[in-house]
Amino acid sequence: MSALSRRLALRHGLAFVALAALPACGAIPPLPPRPDPGDEAAARDWLALGRDGRFLLHSPRQEMGQRVGEALRRLAAAELGVPPAAIALVLPRTDAMAPVRATVGSESIQLFGPPLRRAAAQLAGALRAAAAARLGVAPDALVVEAAGFAAPGGQRIGWGALAGAAAEPAPPPAGPPAEIAAILAGDPVFVADLAPPDRLFGAMLRPPRPGARLAALDGALPPGVVLVREGGQAGLVAERPGLLADALAALRPAWEGGEAWGEEELAAAMDIDRRLAAGNLSHRLLAGSPEGPWDVDLRLDIPLAAHAALEPRAAIARWSAGGTQLEVRAGTQDAFFARRVLARRFGLAEAAVTVISCRMGGGFGGRAVPLVEVEAALLARAVAPRPVLLAWSRAEELSAAYHRPPSSHRLRARLGADGMIAAWSHGFASGHVLFTAAAMPPWLQRVAGAVAADGGVARGALPPYALPPGAARSAFDTVRLPVPTGPWRGLGAAPNALAIEAAMEALAWRSGQDPLALRLRHLAAEPRLAACLRRAATMAGWGRALPAGHALGLGCAPYKGASWAAVVAEVAADPAAPGGVRVEGLWAAQDSGRVLDPDAVRAQMEGNMVWAIGMVLTEGLALRGGEAVPIGGMPLGLPAPVALPRRMELALIEGDARPGGAGETALGPAAAAIFNAIGRLRGGHPAALPVAA
Repeated sequence: MSALSRRLALRHGLAFVALAALPACGAIPPLPPRPDPGDEAAARDWLALGRDGRFLLHSPRQEMGQRVGEALRRLAAAELGVPPAAIALVLPRTDAMAPVRATVGSESIQLFGPPLRRAAAQLAGALRAAAAARLGVAPDALVVEAAGFAAPGGQRIGWGALAGAAAEPAPPPAGPPAEIAAILAGDPVFVADLAPPDRLFGAMLRPPRPGARLAALDGALPPGVVLVREGGQAGLVAERPGLLADALAALRPAWEGGEAWGEEELAAAMDIDRRLAAGNLSHRLLAGSPEGPWDVDLRLDIPLAAHAALEPRAAIARWSAGGTQLEVRAGTQDAFFARRVLARRFGLAEAAVTVISCRMGGGFGGRAVPLVEVEAALLARAVAPRPVLLAWSRAEELSAAYHRPPSSHRLRARLGADGMIAAWSHGFASGHVLFTAAAMPPWLQRVAGAVAADGGVARGALPPYALPPGAARSAFDTVRLPVPTGPWRGLGAAPNALAIEAAMEALAWRSGQDPLALRLRHLAAEPRLAACLRRAATMAGWGRALPAGHALGLGCAPYKGASWAAVVAEVAADPAAPGGVRVEGLWAAQDSGRVLDPDAVRAQMEGNMVWAIGMVLTEGLALRGGEAVPIGGMPLGLPAPVALPRRMELALIEGDARPGGAGETALGPAAAAIFNAIGRLRGGHPAALPVAA
């Protein structure tokens, strides 16, 4: 663990102790459970031989398109000696296993793979011993087959016959399938597709600005529509979606309060130069005292951004007739945190709440905090015991969800006579990430920020390069915003990597050094990142002659000290394209340690490449009267298929090291490579994202 990691862990620990000691403990929201994945829970809860002779993997990880369930299934199958198809996958549900931590941070294989392997090996040993006793042979004499064990004399015993030989829980009730085949067949996999026969439909009345409360409500409801009102919010329940639309059109809500910020207020709150002029920033990551003059002095502003998952969030909630039990089905990245929040919100014991995970069409950190789950439960309580489906629209994803926080960066650096960095200063301001307003009230954000740095904002803010002791500074402020901000695609790693890499590229230009050579000179302590750089540069033909109006850019970064990536981008001037440029090619090399499913990792890298194009050229939200609206009017900010590069080459650098994260590693390097190529093309870096034409 790095010194920074130890410092942040200590400060977060102190923060939670301080919060727990506050007298108004009932006002403190629940914290997400963070148990370490252990061998006991893995052996007891995750893997079993069902009574029908099928192996069941109660996945401790949520499936949202990253194929983590398939990777875990392959890992267990290898230990059991059976084909992966012999193992049925069940997504997390709170009544079938002990709490596990959220599916975030690209840590599933790294943290959950080893205990699952040991659980599979333990189960395999127990089954082998039981089969040997039944057949009267030595355990080592048995051969594993797809259907069971075979003995040297031709005797066989199937998995079904052994089902009672291994300790295992009863199979859980059938839940939504998590298989690709089910999606292709159009089976009800996602929450909004589930159709209990007595299902009702719900919708919430949305305020026009953050923090506004419902003051009055006029208008007549159509027959068959139930109004649910609690405090400053209200919602409707109806038999059919069409009735909901009619009722929403008939109502005339009056709202009071809230914060109607616009772009000017947001820009003033985030302005890093104003904060630097006012004094020291609150949270120091590197505490040196660098001084000018500077060779590079960059300002970079990065806007709010939506998660833009393909599937808008949805939940189905059902209360028992007496209101003592609650069941919620949702696409959630943290079923156990959702259970905890629901129990606290509705005054139930956690054991009275069951959260059943359903496959979801993307999460990117946006579904780690329960939002739609609470709303669905609120509406369903009024019509118990009938279930209520609440499915958000795309517009609600912008108005009611939390987003990537904006950030404002000032980077200054100077090279010494030896061509090495002699001084470095990075100051930045950001909205909250882990101390998100989606889970914390304003007063608690202030308390938490007073005793701890938001580790999500800090992620990736330490450069991987050799910096001069005492002459390197990195510090930041967190800003409470009226719109909730929170985890988004690697937390602060992508914005911070982009800013750092822009400064490195500018140093190379200013000093006349090759950007690749400059980086490699500073990476003696990061050999795996250096190897990624060399590989990506070789793939891209770094240094080759380019057509007029074309430029190459480079970006690289570690991710959480467990994986590394480097990307080269080629861009071309194109006045008709977003930002006035077209991404012609992307070449990426990534070291995620041992890889269980290379196709899945490459798919994740491809997704990172597309995200990076959007981050630099098209993605962003502005504030107008407190409402988050897409910059440029693009509904999601995702690049159109015609904007994707003509060439994309990906390389996995795989060694014997343990698995590291793969899901978000290449995003920051890819965005930086594109941004740096644009800067090279234009003779200087743009000052803000998304890049203007």
